[in-house]
Amino acid sequence: MVGKVETFLDMFRKHLPEMYRMFAASTKLLGTNQESAVIRSIYSWIEETNFSSEVLEKCSDELLVMRVGEVGWCDWGEPERVVGTLMNLGVKTEWMQALAA
Repeated sequence: MVGKVETFLDMFRKHLPEMYRMFAASTKLLGTNQESAVIRSIYSWIEETNFSSEVLEKCSDELLVMRVGEVGWCDWGEPERVVGTLMNLGVKTEWMQALAA
């Protein structure tokens, strides 16, 4: 999926406004020592949500599909899948090394 972050955030705000407000309110704390606690708190309050069905399907008239070749795909619905993809690509970050320790 490729698109402008602002566009995806607008879709998110339109279809999941309460959840959007919670995350938007926390942006002032990103990059501070309170970031982790705030994000954990938000995730403890919100319900599990399927972005595809709750947002993308409701915005289908705003989306385009384009055929591309030679690309991979992985459902990043779980943190382990994201880390696995990054490892397969040879990406090594400080936070990934901390997970492995």
